[in-house]
Amino acid sequence: GTTTISLEATSGVADFSSLGAAITLDIQGNYVITAGTDSNSQASGSIVISPGPAVSFQVTTQPSDSDGGAATLDPLITLYDLGTNIAATSAADVTVTKDSSSTGGGSLSGTKTLTPNNGRVTFDDITINSAGTYVLKFAVATISATQTSDAVSILAGNAAQVVFTTGPSDSTGGQIFTTQPVITLNDAGGNLASTQNPAPSVILTITDSADGVVSSSNLLASGSSTMAASAGVADFSSQNLKILKIGTY
Repeated sequence: GTTTISLEATSGVADFSSLGAAITLDIQGNYVITAGTDSNSQASGSIVISPGPAVSFQVTTQPSDSDGGAATLDPLITLYDLGTNIAATSAADVTVTKDSSSTGGGSLSGTKTLTPNNGRVTFDDITINSAGTYVLKFAVATISATQTSDAVSILAGNAAQVVFTTGPSDSTGGQIFTTQPVITLNDAGGNLASTQNPAPSVILTITDSADGVVSSSNLLASGSSTMAASAGVADFSSQNLKILKIGTY
């Protein structure tokens, strides 16, 4: 587009510095300034307006909801110069932290400080381990103001870890374990995988430490060695597990 600024010449000279305010071009690009009267005009040479240093920034892509410790959040930060151009030459580091308004007790993992590339930073390996609601806070090294993201929910994911919450007790051959095993299924962030649907099944086998043979034939003369987890837990207490053959397992 074209913007026109008029000034009456004095003694044949139009001095635009007398307007009391600088004439600026905000948007980067190539420009030509033309000075003219009603009867003639003269164009300047080409003027190049380049991006300036970063003076502000925005969270241009908000982090996405995720499973604990699994998918990355991927927020995108864009830096701007005084004319709201993308500050493509800025090398000011951008840092992400967990904001104090977060209600989740987890922590951020991944690369938390990055240098912009063409005025943008994507935190593409940031994860949070514990379920809850979180707000991310961003800071730029050369800018005093900080920015926060929208709230993001970290949910319990599918089972990725199997944990013996309670292990079976020592026993004698053919006698029911006094303490029956309880298995907990956790997601990649260590959260209880309580919402996985359909619920995964836990299958118990035994390994003879003497010969390394894996078998279920000597296990569970009563009860079942397979159980569907309930809210992320497989409790074999009702199965009266026992091992028939003596040995170490």
